[in-house]
Amino acid sequence: MAPGPETTFRDLSSLGWPIKQIFDRANVQRGGTMRNTDDLAINDRFAARWEWYCYNIVKGNLRQANSPPSDISSTETIWSYDNTQNIQPHNEEWSESWTETTTATVTITNRASISLDYSITIFDVASSGLSIEISTESTKSETNESVHQLSVTWPIEVGPGEILSINRTITKTTGTSIYEQDYGVSGMIGTDGKKWKDHYYWGMNANWLLDNPTGTLKLQGHMQSTSFKYTLVRVRSGQEPTSVELPKPIEIATRTPDKEEIIKYMIAAPDESDAHEDID
Repeated sequence: MAPGPETTFRDLSSLGWPIKQIFDRANVQRGGTMRNTDDLAINDRFAARWEWYCYNIVKGNLRQANSPPSDISSTETIWSYDNTQNIQPHNEEWSESWTETTTATVTITNRASISLDYSITIFDVASSGLSIEISTESTKSETNESVHQLSVTWPIEVGPGEILSINRTITKTTGTSIYEQDYGVSGMIGTDGKKWKDHYYWGMNANWLLDNPTGTLKLQGHMQSTSFKYTLVRVRSGQEPTSVELPKPIEIATRTPDKEEIIKYMIAAPDESDAHEDID
């Protein structure tokens, strides 16, 4: 299997090596015995006859530069109960359903000047935890999404003389990463001309001859997510308010493009043993 598309002289020109400059460089290497650019061949004619092939390839590993994600949070009280005028505890259940989403998108911002026919897999796009595969020839953005639908019921007890509230904090996170992938060629360029060192045909390593021509494909990854946190705030007369984060369901349902499932769970509230006296 070929490592990539066959290289053309147009590809080499887009990498900074017009055919006349290739001829001049190759002619020097074989002592001025070449006649004109017809004495150059790449993947055809005498180059193919001697199986001197050249291909467009990606070079090295994907490079990444991250910008720290930024968070914007907002908090509101979604439930409250004032039990300061009572001597008995108040018990009830509070149910809440919400959706947490994470979306990652990858876009090519600086396309390759040559055909590569290659797929790049980016893991943990912009610190999203999501992976995306994108073709080097893609003209559109590629997106991956994770959607978690949660539903929970918290049993709540408000002790005598207490005010109890539930606060909901919604955090929106965004992040951006820049990715770079080098590309170039690998293989041989065929040359013809007058006999030189007992041979008419010479194959020359393209990277050696042309000083390792390289371009850089650039991509941008973007992520955004929405997460929820629920906090129980307890106020007792003459004491500082205390708060504890309410637990989320241990299991969550994940919606993907080919499957949708919503599961509801009931879980225990935080330890409330100090909130009231046991009644025999």
